[in-house]
Amino acid sequence: MIKRVCKSDRQAALSALSALEERISPQGAAFTEEAVTAIPMLFDAATRSETTIRSEVLNYLGSAYEYTLGTWRFRWDEDPDTRHHFTEMVSWEQMISESYWNCAPSAVPLLGADHDEAVRGSAVYLLSRIKESGPELVPTLQHMYDEQVGEPLRIDIIEGVANLAFTQRPARASDLQWLHEKLNDSSPAIRLGTALSLMAREGQEKEAGHEDDGRSPLKQIALDARAEGERALRQTAWLANKSTDWALERTVDQNPESGGTDV
Repeated sequence: MIKRVCKSDRQAALSALSALEERISPQGAAFTEEAVTAIPMLFDAATRSETTIRSEVLNYLGSAYEYTLGTWRFRWDEDPDTRHHFTEMVSWEQMISESYWNCAPSAVPLLGADHDEAVRGSAVYLLSRIKESGPELVPTLQHMYDEQVGEPLRIDIIEGVANLAFTQRPARASDLQWLHEKLNDSSPAIRLGTALSLMAREGQEKEAGHEDDGRSPLKQIALDARAEGERALRQTAWLANKSTDWALERTVDQNPESGGTDV
């Protein structure tokens, strides 16, 4: 099925990816054992120039890391009396986690300017979810932002920097300042994307010692910018298959031990 994902026929490749997703993470609920071998193969597919749906593969990898990985561990932790039922599944997840960490460097070149912006944005989304990409990724993303790139990619970069910044303890003041400067950008799309990224992590900002006027002013910025900025926002990788309304209500439960869980 991985070979079909790499097909030049875009529709056939998308159908193959959808079918594979249902086999290795049915309805996004939890990984099956097949994901242990499939995840590294998907990383390989995403880095091949002949793969026509590289952006979609990267988006899936990022989304699966953010929403699916850790499900079995959560169930294992939740009820010690039944944890023996989940021991094998937790071992799958550990192997899948290691695959992400080991394969992440192969996706770093996709951030480069020789790739189209959809692929670059999807690579930003994936790599910024994997905390092992490290704080060293933040300067790279900020440098990308200063290039002559489109608003969707810039919004993905803002979300990526926010995710990495708040994974660190403590969050670096320079990263927080960089993010807050974007709230005053002349572009409604940039203001919208920045407000949504900060709103989702508003509680963590207070923990980091960055006093803001709170969630309500950020939400007002987002609402004011929505009409003009939403078109660019909906082209981003981090909002793929989701809605602006969802983003307005999103909260990120984030700590140094995880890439962040969106609710």
